[in-house]
Amino acid sequence: MRYFKWGVSRLVLESEPMPDIVPIFIEGFDNIMHETRTFPRFIPRPFQNVRVTFGEKLDAEEVFGDLRARWKQMRANEERKGGKLQVGVLNDALKYSDEAVSIRKECTRRIRQAVLDVRRQRGYPEDDPKNGLAETWLREGPGREGHKRDGSITKDT
Repeated sequence: MRYFKWGVSRLVLESEPMPDIVPIFIEGFDNIMHETRTFPRFIPRPFQNVRVTFGEKLDAEEVFGDLRARWKQMRANEERKGGKLQVGVLNDALKYSDEAVSIRKECTRRIRQAVLDVRRQRGYPEDDPKNGLAETWLREGPGREGHKRDGSITKDT
């Protein structure tokens, strides 16, 4: 399972009121249309099974309350410095500062962990921790198959 993109964290951190969050694990899409989409995999395969498993609704305040409070404080500080920001608009500090990046990373890590819990209920093995990092995908790129510097071996199936 890949890393989660930061847009997901922005929905959690910035939405008012806080959204309900239900982790969902979907399996079987790779049987319909493979991710690499190279020949002959670019042709969708009909009549394949797709399973959708819903987890329990998260207590969002308990799971994300601390991150939302930090984000709101950081946004308020930025608005004091440079004026009111429109909803959904971020300045450079809210996009690129170390604190903003760490808040978004932690938020997506917590969401991903909730989905991994549902995945585990489906009987899948533990996920390689490096798969949850954007840095892994940036470093290994689209040609992810083969031996990696950390000693692991990846194979696209």
